[in-house]
Amino acid sequence: MLSYSNILKRSLDLEISSVADRLIDWRRHLHQHPELSSHEYQTREYIRNSLIDCGNFIFYPVKEPNLIAAIKGNKPGSKIAFKADLDALPIQELVNHSFSSSVPEVMHACGHDAHIAILLGLANVLSKMKDKIEGEIILIFQSAEEIPPSGADDIISTHVLDDIEMIFDLHVNPEIESGIIATKPGPITASIDQFEIEITGQGGHASHPHESIDTIVIGSEIVLALQNIISRKTNPLTPRILTITQFMTPQLTHGLIPSKVILKGNLRTVDDDSRYNIKKLLEKMANGIADAYEAKTDIRMLAGYNATINSEDLALFVEKVAREYLPDGSYRRLAMPYLVGDSFSKYTDHFPGCFISLGVKLNNIDTIEYCHSNRFDIDESSLQNGLKLLTYIAARKTMSLL
Repeated sequence: MLSYSNILKRSLDLEISSVADRLIDWRRHLHQHPELSSHEYQTREYIRNSLIDCGNFIFYPVKEPNLIAAIKGNKPGSKIAFKADLDALPIQELVNHSFSSSVPEVMHACGHDAHIAILLGLANVLSKMKDKIEGEIILIFQSAEEIPPSGADDIISTHVLDDIEMIFDLHVNPEIESGIIATKPGPITASIDQFEIEITGQGGHASHPHESIDTIVIGSEIVLALQNIISRKTNPLTPRILTITQFMTPQLTHGLIPSKVILKGNLRTVDDDSRYNIKKLLEKMANGIADAYEAKTDIRMLAGYNATINSEDLALFVEKVAREYLPDGSYRRLAMPYLVGDSFSKYTDHFPGCFISLGVKLNNIDTIEYCHSNRFDIDESSLQNGLKLLTYIAARKTMSLL
């Protein structure tokens, strides 16, 4: 005689298989109709209608185009949440598919279409298993992940999540083999802080540089000096990056030394001490070099997302679920955090959470197209493993699956 867990597992697997083709259909529809950050109203409506078709979902009030849906069981139990993002990027797609973006200069180049499709698949499975749910499962569809502060603040401010026990975020990764689940305890994405250094000197003619305070030379010295912060002033065993991305001057002629230059860049760290100390070193070095040349600096630090810190217990739980319910070889523990930022840190600042990677690497390519590339693409067969993982996370936490 089969146990309750075996019967439940069989039912879950059947429901997962039944939506396999629809995962691809949802993803392709969303991919073909992308919307930019804070403007995802048609995307929201598509998701809402899909959830209404599922049945058994309620909707919580939240600032649009964010969407919060939930399914409640008939018995008390755990309250857990899953998150996906809505927005596309201002990129002209160069991948030639029948479902390529129909919107000029807008593309789902970070996999948010896939994330939504997986949560819609999860919603369909859960709606068929409502009588087995103990507690509440919340599905978050968040606007504007690509632009801090994102829709996360609007969602958290509703207080719908105040008593959740845990939250999960599954994100595609084109560097990892298709269908592989990967995560780690502790820091998994970086904090990102932007900075601007405005240097004001004294302009002059290129034939008389000694009569100027040359901001080009000063800016160049600052750029080189800042590289030494990471290599000589921090522990090399802790991941961090400081990158100058722009060196600008309003001067448009070849014969004049500009009176002003602006440097722009960003700092990526995974721990608060490094974040604080490197900012202080940046200011000290830039000011010191400018002072030596009798120039002035105006330094502006623009705080971005914090580092995402995975709960150790939840990361180990995800590993256990992946190893137990997914095909052999489907799990990989990450050795290092990613030095990208993600709005999921807004949630892990408040609640226990786990950010998880889903490998979507295409097998027939020689060059990986990373997220935010105009040739970004995924292996759609990976979506079923993503759905299976989230389904069994939900079942283990809310359906008494042993």
